[in-house]
Amino acid sequence: MVCGNAQRVPRTELEERIFGAIRERILVPEMVLYTVERALVLVDAGLRDRADRLDHHHLRDDGRLDEIEEELATLRRMAERGRAPAVAPLMAELEQERAELLAAPAPQGIAGVNVSAIRPLVEARVLEMREAFEGSPEKRRDAFRALLGDRRMRVYPDPDRCFRIEGLFELALETPTARLPDGLRAVGFTGSGGGRYARD
Repeated sequence: MVCGNAQRVPRTELEERIFGAIRERILVPEMVLYTVERALVLVDAGLRDRADRLDHHHLRDDGRLDEIEEELATLRRMAERGRAPAVAPLMAELEQERAELLAAPAPQGIAGVNVSAIRPLVEARVLEMREAFEGSPEKRRDAFRALLGDRRMRVYPDPDRCFRIEGLFELALETPTARLPDGLRAVGFTGSGGGRYARD
């Protein structure tokens, strides 16, 4: 195999190095659980940051609610003076806006997720993938492609081991109840500690 840095590595040697490292260093329950914990910390921090921004937005919304009440009071007075047909559409719009503001959900984080509770899921998924990497060459390549997705591995020179390999893998972990309120579902955590979501 030839890389952009002109490093030449035989395919069999490269595959053996990669597949062995995946099996022995990555597809280990403790390693996957650690990655999940790191991902949850990062996701929770992002949600809390979003919640802080929404809190500021809600403060502005409270001011807007006061404005809507004042505008509605003015329109009601106009309606009482015989201008009901003219102000009815405006009142309907304001009442709809008020309803939307009042119905906005309070922002939430994901603190308190019990990582230990998903250990059986992690162990089963890791065992499944490890078995694939102990199978035929074609099964190992299929498992490798499933972890790598549309990303690429990079091969670099290494003074101690002739070459080193860098890449990012993704192992999908979803519990039956991994649903978020707005219709998103958690579909995976990546080896870098990130998470991603998909809409049903």
